[in-house]
Amino acid sequence: MVRRSNEPLEDREYPDEADLEGESSDRVLPCPECGGAVYEDAPQCPHCGAALPDDLESWRPHGRWYFRGGKYLAKVLALNWLAWVVLGLLALLAAGLARIHK
Repeated sequence: MVRRSNEPLEDREYPDEADLEGESSDRVLPCPECGGAVYEDAPQCPHCGAALPDDLESWRPHGRWYFRGGKYLAKVLALNWLAWVVLGLLALLAAGLARIHK
């Protein structure tokens, strides 16, 4: 059964405080859609109702913040380098055209 997002949630569908602190044998992970706390064996998120895959590895958060930040920084640096290469080639082309028209 798939829960519709506008249906009210029951108290039993939310993780307890003890679960969030790691005192339970069930692990609580963030939902891939809304980021809410979800039991690792839950079929769907109690907050947004999104269906969750059966295997834990496919919906675990993708890397830590520093990996995502490093990938973002690498993209920015690569685009910056590419922009300077294009600007340098345009400057060489402009200088060559200026010498021809002299």
